[in-house]
Amino acid sequence: MRNGNNKELIEKMKTHINTAVSMELTERQRYCITEYYINSRKMVDISKDIGVSPSVVSRHISRGIAKLKKTLPYFYNN
Repeated sequence: MRNGNNKELIEKMKTHINTAVSMELTERQRYCITEYYINSRKMVDISKDIGVSPSVVSRHISRGIAKLKKTLPYFYNN
């Protein structure tokens, strides 16, 4: 793949991910995933923020990631 096409694909993927995160995830899933993956926070700390156990944070993350994975076919079909 040529470099220019790769940049276009990356931008398209970023747009898709942002759209999927805002449309497919619950507010809690968005928060937990952002804090864990983007801000590199520990689940224990996130759990204190939202008043749940770390296992609940883990479930929010797992279910949110599963939802995002389901949207990937939409990206590749466009």
